[in-house]
Amino acid sequence: MAPLDLTPELSKVTIPFREIVPFDSQIDPYQGFASIEDKRASYLAFLGHAPKGSLEMIDHSRHFVMIDQPSAFDRALFAAITAEGRTG
Repeated sequence: MAPLDLTPELSKVTIPFREIVPFDSQIDPYQGFASIEDKRASYLAFLGHAPKGSLEMIDHSRHFVMIDQPSAFDRALFAAITAEGRTG
């Protein structure tokens, strides 16, 4: 997958880019993230390449946030859409 890293291309994204990321304290340490703060820092570094990138972390959620915590996912999604409507 390394050749597919499109991180440098994020600088070309000109629209708001919201990343909704799950965290689960039982699973994420096995994926290299010791804490939610560790995972947040990693994703913020990634999103730093996007001029309008932002992050929403959903704690106590596994890979598919929209299945594990649909209400939290909906709140994060609609908050991003609403925020863009105010700044758009």
